[in-house]
Amino acid sequence: MLGLENRKKFDLKIIMLLISLILAVGYSAYVTIQYFKAEYQVNEANNMVFDANVLFTWSMQHHKNDVQKSCNFEMIQHITTTEEFQNANRFLELEVPLRQRGQYVERLELTPSVDLTNCNITAYFKTGGRVISEVSGKYITRSINVQDETSHCITNIQKRRLVKACMRI
Repeated sequence: MLGLENRKKFDLKIIMLLISLILAVGYSAYVTIQYFKAEYQVNEANNMVFDANVLFTWSMQHHKNDVQKSCNFEMIQHITTTEEFQNANRFLELEVPLRQRGQYVERLELTPSVDLTNCNITAYFKTGGRVISEVSGKYITRSINVQDETSHCITNIQKRRLVKACMRI
């Protein structure tokens, strides 16, 4: 007959260590997946802003640097119908017609500044649903200065690693 001393004893420390290791691996996988989801959602907004930026620049040349006319969603949509733009778009490969809404973007707005020196292209993210909490209800704005032809990114997204692409446009 086997005695109690011959049974295998489980070391509680090893069991706790294995459970901790499994939880750590699971959590790191979850965080990585969430990051890539957020990155994908921010990329959708960046692509929409980039396309609007190119169309705005094209519209500025077409309308003789008139910010009031060019920084208008309907006006840049109209530019896409011109034959000159369609010929150039064979190389640009922009998504035309420009979308005002996306899977994760609630709306895309173009607004001129009060002094008519800037055009702000803003993508607002949807709230809730499948939108990741880091970007839910937030925005990305590309502010284009017409006079010195510079632009910069403005956003209220806290995680800077998500908006690196916006800073590079």
